[in-house]
Amino acid sequence: MIAARLHANRDVRIEEVPEPEPAAGQVKIAVAHNEPETMSLAESALVDIPPV
Repeated sequence: MIAARLHANRDVRIEEVPEPEPAAGQVKIAVAHNEPETMSLAESALVDIPPV
């Protein structure tokens, strides 16, 4: 499957990864629809945090 993986702050990479299988007590779902605002939320989360 193709996944967006966060490696570091502002370092998101699109990669081919093995599709995970659910463990005991878990279920696998298929996403039928994804809102475009999801990417806006993800982009706003990638901010530099100043040192304290």
